[in-house]
Amino acid sequence: MLGSEAKCEDGVVMEAVVEKFVKYFKSIHHHNSWYFAYFIACEMSNHLLLGLQFYLTDVFLYRKFSSYGWDTLQYFSHPLRDRVSMAGGLRNPMCSLFPTEVSCNIPTVGAGGDEQDNNGLCVLTQNIINEKIYLLLWFWYMFVAVWSTLSMFVTISVLSFDSIRFGLIYKVIRHKYDKSSHKCLQYLMTKCHLGDWFVLYQLSKNCNKYFYREFIKELAIDLKRRPKKSKCRMENQSGLTSFPPSPSAPKRSKSPVEDQV
Repeated sequence: MLGSEAKCEDGVVMEAVVEKFVKYFKSIHHHNSWYFAYFIACEMSNHLLLGLQFYLTDVFLYRKFSSYGWDTLQYFSHPLRDRVSMAGGLRNPMCSLFPTEVSCNIPTVGAGGDEQDNNGLCVLTQNIINEKIYLLLWFWYMFVAVWSTLSMFVTISVLSFDSIRFGLIYKVIRHKYDKSSHKCLQYLMTKCHLGDWFVLYQLSKNCNKYFYREFIKELAIDLKRRPKKSKCRMENQSGLTSFPPSPSAPKRSKSPVEDQV
């Protein structure tokens, strides 16, 4: 008896939260285009900043950074005896960009008190670290460039195909025992702009899937009952006529407003 009362109480609480979310989303419905545009602009700026950083690093290192990592991989792909042998003509690109041993003149004072220079071999210990830091930086730039390119193609695909946008949300609300969620989401997608879809998608990543499924169904029912006027396009009058209740959702009594509709 206590278990059934607790379950009923949880259902009432979830229903109240769902109604609150539906009310809030309807207040921002068709007002999210600029929010989505800002997100796309930030993604594009990431690509531009990555290219700018790579270019400035290449200029700083005298145009030797663009192929630094690839040249290093090619050099270490040769056998050790070929790399050590002077006859092979192989040069370590790490030492070419960051020399660790250089010829230097060391000023000293001679026996007669005059200044004299002694030529010697100096070891640049800092370059031993620099050559490895910039090698890791080159591979990091390549990884971020590939990842950013894939992300850009995903964004273009989302903007171009309705089925992809539908699938990204449906994979969260999908349930084999609740067939009405598919129809609800289909109807909801016809009423949402790109910005509205983006808000729903971001919400799907931060909500419990059971709660999110009830939210999508309740939002579709509410938009069907009281559609919001849009200045950008006429509302599509065709669509589903009714949504069967979810088996997991608790039944609620109709309000006087619903009886009138």
